[in-house]
Amino acid sequence: QILGPPMQHSSIAMLVILPAATAFLSDRRHVPVVGVFVGLCLFLWALFAEHLPGSEPWQDAVGLMVGATILGALAWLSERQREQWQARSEAQRQELSVAVEAAQAAAHARSTFLATMSHEIRTPLNGVLGLTRLLSESELPPDAANLARTALSSGRLLQGVLDDILDLAKLESDRLELDPRPLSPRAVVEEVLGLMQANAHERGVGLRAVFEADTPEWLRGDDTRIRQILINLVGNAIKFTERGGLSIRLRYESTGNELRMEVADSGIGMEPRTLERIFQPFRQADGSMTRRFGGTGLGLSISRHLCRLMEGELTVESRPGEGSTFIAAFPAPASIKNSPQEPGTMIPPHLRILLAEDGPDNRRLVSHLLGRLGATVETVENGDEAVKRVLQGGLTIDLVLMDMQMPVMDG
Repeated sequence: QILGPPMQHSSIAMLVILPAATAFLSDRRHVPVVGVFVGLCLFLWALFAEHLPGSEPWQDAVGLMVGATILGALAWLSERQREQWQARSEAQRQELSVAVEAAQAAAHARSTFLATMSHEIRTPLNGVLGLTRLLSESELPPDAANLARTALSSGRLLQGVLDDILDLAKLESDRLELDPRPLSPRAVVEEVLGLMQANAHERGVGLRAVFEADTPEWLRGDDTRIRQILINLVGNAIKFTERGGLSIRLRYESTGNELRMEVADSGIGMEPRTLERIFQPFRQADGSMTRRFGGTGLGLSISRHLCRLMEGELTVESRPGEGSTFIAAFPAPASIKNSPQEPGTMIPPHLRILLAEDGPDNRRLVSHLLGRLGATVETVENGDEAVKRVLQGGLTIDLVLMDMQMPVMDG
């Protein structure tokens, strides 16, 4: 409007050219087509604009040429930006692909490491524990029996540390799976009480359980992992309590089908700033705790991971000098009792078992244990020998027990 009627006509013409030109210029291959289109518009405008009131055709043509030039420049800049964006996107896609491949390789390496560690460390450790237990159960002089029991206790501590490390690695790599089944929460707590009572007595602290009236008799959950959480929490409470006592309180929130296990102690307590640190792997409230009380700092980290795996949470309330209360809460719907099972271990008489195990210590241990149950045991060192023994005939093999990882041919 400021420049007068001629430029108004040019602006109207640009409104006609702009949509088509913008559409075509999204691909630079269309630039020649747009050039022809703009030239045709200029020619037609110059030819007919003199019939419009207040119009100067060549002024309008110049206005159109300026507008077309600006449009072309904008289109060229847009095309350059599009090319740069595509180049950056391709580079980012390649970087992401490399990162994904590296993560997959790392996950595979971790899985392989876990499987190897589980086999190579657990196998000899199981042999040590089994043979030490058999030795402690045999007739020994008092001093020798005491040494055997001490060795067995130390071996079980080592096994616990190994189990914690492997469990944490599995949890962090999402390889740990739950096994929900009907369970009695009261029975789980009473079993933990029985296991931990001796430790509490040695520390001179009391240990008791409180069951709320609204707790169902049977729930559905992974009793092994629930027991593991309780053992970790009670073990920590005993370790950091020098006088007084601790309690396990079991309650059930029927509105959300949530089981709450509260482990409270009268121990040393913690500063607020340390409450989250204790859930980190290999960490305690401070370095002096490790020197004073020992431990790996894995129990609470594993327990929180397990609670979250069960779609719950593990929290803590504590004050220095007033003790701590750990609260494990997770969904556990009501269930019905399992069908009763006969107690004890029973095997058919004259059972012949073929044991495939590459470790001589474990072969000796397992053969001895199965022999005590009344079975006849044959042993081979790998899967290939086991296959040959079964195929060659002779005395019938009723059961084959195989190690999962063996040379030549595994289980």
